[in-house]
Amino acid sequence: MLSFGKSLLYAEFLPRKKLQDRMPLSLIDLVTTVGKVTLPPTESNITFSISCTDANDEDVEVPDVVAKVR
Repeated sequence: MLSFGKSLLYAEFLPRKKLQDRMPLSLIDLVTTVGKVTLPPTESNITFSISCTDANDEDVEVPDVVAKVR
């Protein structure tokens, strides 16, 4: 799962139509459309939270990811 703040941007359990609509979007477009957040032009980094599991379906600890977007 990929989330920004309280917004779930991507998850394997989302309906296929939503996934197909979201996959081609850039990170900024995804945050602004799904998260309904307006990023100020001075914002150059976005922090995402990731949740994932390993091959044994055990939760894996993953640190937050900071993406440079501008």
